[in-house]
Amino acid sequence: MKTILNTSNQIKAAAFAICMTAFVYPHDAEAHGKAGQRLFPATLQVEDPAVADELILPHFHSFKENEDGETGRVTEYEAEFSKRLTERLGFSIEGAFVDQSDEAGGNSGFENWGLSAKYQALKNDEHEMLISIGFGWDIGDSGNHDVGAEDFSTLTPQVLFGKGFGDLPASLEILKPLALTGSAGVAMPLEADETKTLTYGFTIQYSL
Repeated sequence: MKTILNTSNQIKAAAFAICMTAFVYPHDAEAHGKAGQRLFPATLQVEDPAVADELILPHFHSFKENEDGETGRVTEYEAEFSKRLTERLGFSIEGAFVDQSDEAGGNSGFENWGLSAKYQALKNDEHEMLISIGFGWDIGDSGNHDVGAEDFSTLTPQVLFGKGFGDLPASLEILKPLALTGSAGVAMPLEADETKTLTYGFTIQYSL
């Protein structure tokens, strides 16, 4: 199983097949991330529950890292492309380039590439609610080991949600502009010695 996941030709063939499928199944363009009068925008902290056509151009963050007793600076540049296959089903491909200062190792290169799929399981306009099911594949051995890319793959099933409070009674009018988005999942490395990790996060939004 591990050999199949880490084979370069298998990875390229899978990515090509998914990209070609995106053009074989066209769909009508419409606003995404909307339930009733509520729009759930994408955020940098938590993935939104909507299925969308998006291109997130490289954004970066920089931080200090301690490596073997020496502190250096690490800068990461990330990008993501998402495409709807149908109104409710979509896929994404994402990558990140890491640049380390000499004190932090002096290496640079790509982290492991990631593929993911998302299916919108529930949309309730009356209660301003979206619920989606996602599945991520961190492709082992597709990045540079010198910047921390693992030689094994990790699978992450997750649930994503958005809930607006516009359906609250008039007595709670002050809370109606608020909304929550969030996600929860389990990262499962395909390596016997590695530990499964619970991942979660949420945002609070306010609509004027």
